[in-house]
Amino acid sequence: MRTPSLKRLAGAAATALFLAGGLTACGSDADDAEDAASDALASASDIAESAEEDVSDALESAESELGEVDTELPEDVPSDLGEAGLNELPEDFPGDIPLADADIVSAAAAPGTDGWAVVMETDAAADDAFGQAEGVLLDNGYDADSPAVANAGVYSNKNWTIALAVTEVTGSTTINYGITAK
Repeated sequence: MRTPSLKRLAGAAATALFLAGGLTACGSDADDAEDAASDALASASDIAESAEEDVSDALESAESELGEVDTELPEDVPSDLGEAGLNELPEDFPGDIPLADADIVSAAAAPGTDGWAVVMETDAAADDAFGQAEGVLLDNGYDADSPAVANAGVYSNKNWTIALAVTEVTGSTTINYGITAK
């Protein structure tokens, strides 16, 4: 199976540009230069189309060789991953953990531990969301274990240690809590 490389595709495009510029510089009329460039670009397009077909053929071949993928978990992998909640806290989430005023995306217990992960989302800017989330922890008796850096910090009280991180990507701000019992 022939698979054109990126060098080959780039070479075809460079050839088109060279021909267009070179023919114009050599005094050929604009129509000849335009035709040569058009032919070279058509050639590059054919190479790209061939590459796309080759990739598609390779994927089909791999699927036929691999067959159906088994998605069952082995018996030694625990299937009970604890209670999880989408858009709400699970019923067994500890009531003494203060969270920011934001929408809950997900929350789950770490299996076999007293640990939790909570993901929240807000319209606030990352700095504002972090300040609010940190303020809630500090106002409820948590101490900062070290100075916060880049909207992330670790806070604890006598029962819990909470890693807090706030990120903002393309206008969406996410508040992440990693919670472990002491």
